[in-house]
Amino acid sequence: MIDFEEMSALAAHLFREVRPDFFRVLAGPLAHLYVDALDALEREAAQRNQGLDREEALALVEQVPPPGGMITLFPI
Repeated sequence: MIDFEEMSALAAHLFREVRPDFFRVLAGPLAHLYVDALDALEREAAQRNQGLDREEALALVEQVPPPGGMITLFPI
């Protein structure tokens, strides 16, 4: 059971709105890659008024260097 009394207001709000397993990806071995990709997307989106289209977002994510090797991104 999650004790919302012990969480900050932001954390409590997130756990009420988003399923906790949504963040599970950040506990895996590639968490650093996901965080770096999200950071790159956020920085680029912040500079634009209308955001990024899918192709632009994929191109940005592909530029994030994975430490220690190559990772292939498959289009959906």
